[in-house]
Amino acid sequence: MVKHNQKINLMLIVFFQIILILNMTFAESYFLHQADQITENIISDKNDKDLSDLISKFLIDFLIIKQIGTVSAIGWSCCPETIIGAKCQELASVDTESCAVEMIPSKCEEFSDCQLGCCVDEIEGLCSTKTPKSICKRDNGTWSEDENCLIQECQKGCCMLGEEASFVTETRCEQLSLIKLIHLLQEQ
Repeated sequence: MVKHNQKINLMLIVFFQIILILNMTFAESYFLHQADQITENIISDKNDKDLSDLISKFLIDFLIIKQIGTVSAIGWSCCPETIIGAKCQELASVDTESCAVEMIPSKCEEFSDCQLGCCVDEIEGLCSTKTPKSICKRDNGTWSEDENCLIQECQKGCCMLGEEASFVTETRCEQLSLIKLIHLLQEQ
């Protein structure tokens, strides 16, 4: 029975220590913030405030959990091109080795070459949604700001090729009919 009570006590201690460790990061950042405020108050208010009043105010402020904010040391930047060739990737600001070019200290959507839109391949009649502007230009496409491709060039309809039907753009239907014609001519 004594060993059982010791195990329970040990488990409670371990649980309490885990809770303390999990809250330590937030508490430390809050503690530093409050220490700055107390130092400023002591320097600016050289009134006859009692040290015990300051300590009690600090403890009350420290124990109010809703005032504890989170602090993040990691910032994000836009990498126009990674070393493996991916375009417009959000990377941690400290991850400069993964970016093939200089990182931009903002979100990718704020960088004009990484703005998402619709890329239209006018030769093939294909539309790609949510494509970065730079990739569309690289692939000789026509870029539009409508990232969902709700534009005239991307409107789909029924394309009948012999006995086959496809739901594609008008330009794509013309391209498919040319391909079908070439195959028919090759068979003869």
